[in-house]
Amino acid sequence: MRAPKFPQPFAADPRSVRAGARPRTGPLTPSLPEHNGPLTASSREREVFLTQLLLAVVVLIIVTASLLLDPDVLRSPVILTGVGLIFLATMMAAIGRWSSWPRSLIMVLPMVDIVAIVLIRNGDTALGAGLLLVFPVTWLAGYFGRTGAIAGPAFASLLLWGVSPGDGPVGLHDLPRLLLLPITLIFISTATYQNTRRNAAQRALLTRQSAMMTRSYDDARIQQGTLDTVLNAVPFAVVAYDAEGNRGHRNEAFRVLKLRYGSHNTAHAEGRLFGADRRTIPDPGDLPLERLHRGEEFSDLILWLTSPLAPSIALAVSGRQLPEGGSVLVQRDITSELQALRSRDDLIASVSHELRTPLTSVIGYLDLVLDDDGLDESTRKQIEIILGNSERMLAIVSDLLQAARDSDQAFVLTRGHCDLREIVGEAIASAEPAAADRNVSLSISAPDSVPMNADGFRLRQVVDNLVSNALKYNRDGGTVTARIETDDHGVRLSIADTGLGMSDQDRARAFQRFYRADDMRISTIHGTGLGLAICRDIIDQHGGSIEVASELGIGTIVTVTLPHHSDRIPEYEL
Repeated sequence: MRAPKFPQPFAADPRSVRAGARPRTGPLTPSLPEHNGPLTASSREREVFLTQLLLAVVVLIIVTASLLLDPDVLRSPVILTGVGLIFLATMMAAIGRWSSWPRSLIMVLPMVDIVAIVLIRNGDTALGAGLLLVFPVTWLAGYFGRTGAIAGPAFASLLLWGVSPGDGPVGLHDLPRLLLLPITLIFISTATYQNTRRNAAQRALLTRQSAMMTRSYDDARIQQGTLDTVLNAVPFAVVAYDAEGNRGHRNEAFRVLKLRYGSHNTAHAEGRLFGADRRTIPDPGDLPLERLHRGEEFSDLILWLTSPLAPSIALAVSGRQLPEGGSVLVQRDITSELQALRSRDDLIASVSHELRTPLTSVIGYLDLVLDDDGLDESTRKQIEIILGNSERMLAIVSDLLQAARDSDQAFVLTRGHCDLREIVGEAIASAEPAAADRNVSLSISAPDSVPMNADGFRLRQVVDNLVSNALKYNRDGGTVTARIETDDHGVRLSIADTGLGMSDQDRARAFQRFYRADDMRISTIHGTGLGLAICRDIIDQHGGSIEVASELGIGTIVTVTLPHHSDRIPEYEL
């Protein structure tokens, strides 16, 4: 049978409430909360009985007190009838099958209670039994909502007025006596009805909030599980810290790494933590965790960890600050990558060294052949082509040898007085034949003399590379402009061309060794991707800087900044 839309007057059995059920919003009494689901048979019958038993206990107390103080009171048949009706209603509440009967049948009990209380009151007004009407009136208002709130006081008032004790007609002086109790019941019923509605709304809100919190907790638990699965699937060691620096989430790779090598602080204290050169012990303030706690961010900080229980490993450590506070540390094992790079450099150095000797010999003999005046013009041109390609191959081999040197080893600089204006002029002059073949105009804008204390040979190598690139990637009929500017801080050299230009992605990787853009690799323009990397290393050893500004289809400007007198001492001289 469909349950009527009335609030339940009884406390719900926790076992009868469905988890996450949508709460009903009907009015309830404060002591008899609403059910979110159907009561079980035992719970409804028990709660009906307990509600009725409360009134029965109060009546029993009154009867007992009356027997002790004035036994004659209970000799009144009206009072005995009222008391009997209450105990009869209590027996009905105890034995009735309220779970299988219509819910509206429960109204019989408070109605019988009202009749019984009115009889007791009329039997002896001195007992003050009329106040007991509060029990059934409250029950009706809380259980049957607006209907019960109206029916309870109305039915009680009709009985009070219909069987009111007293002789003779009712006068004006009897109105206070007749209206006081009904008005009181109306106010109590109305207050009960309003309170139960308010309480029901609050309970509904709390239930919804509880359901939302439960769902949020379940979602967070699912997300946490997903995060654990994802982080444990990657080979990187990941650990998160809160705003106070306490370690929070960490994945399995981090646990394994810490088990084998310990923390950075522990390894540093034991002398097992080194920098990228595998010799220098970092300062305590430069440890990744200390930098994170200071709010710093860093990427690919290379550290070497040693342990008596495991082989040495190289870690690329990156740290990031989280928007909501705290930080995350990621450690990646790059030992195999560094070993592969070293093996590649060793192979390149070995092959390049073996190629350089025969190439030098070939170029030498070609020069001797060209010195022979008996060569016809056709043969001479063919040999000159061979010589030119041999010299270009020797230059490539030299670049490979230079790039293959240990990345930790600095260039050997021979410092002395040199003139940058003269160096640039000689480089421009040597490039004029190649520029003339493509109708590229070369120009230089510089003071008459730019004296410096630097390695002139290495600076010439830089300028040759930059001018060569400007010609190589230029368009036919374009221009290459070299400009030198000086001020109190240093010297600025820029090489500008009107060539192909570079994308932002290619420009960001321009100084990476062996890197060439995809369209350059498939073009007829030859190169190794080493020129700018070598230039950067040479300029860095001079204490300067090199930057690239470029735009696709417009051209490229490479700017080199050098101090007048570099005080930098290479590491190999320390």
